[in-house]
Amino acid sequence: MQKVKIKYDQFIIKKNLNIIQKQHQEAIKCYDEALKINPNCSETCYNKGNALLQKRFNHRRLRIYNKAIEINQKYSEAYYNKDN
Repeated sequence: MQKVKIKYDQFIIKKNLNIIQKQHQEAIKCYDEALKINPNCSETCYNKGNALLQKRFNHRRLRIYNKAIEINQKYSEAYYNKDN
């Protein structure tokens, strides 16, 4: 379990660097890898939705925000970004 946690954390760190550098496509790939490890992380889904928003992938963005909301029905930011 510890190895999985370390690998997941590595994807999150890499993803954050990609977002800072405006490399949204690379960040999306990191989110995909992180979601393979932990598919029920609403925060990762939400952040992937934000990266998809930057790339103007609206259909995919809505789908991933819906997944974040499905996982955490109180995720107000996901509701907000989904509707805007």
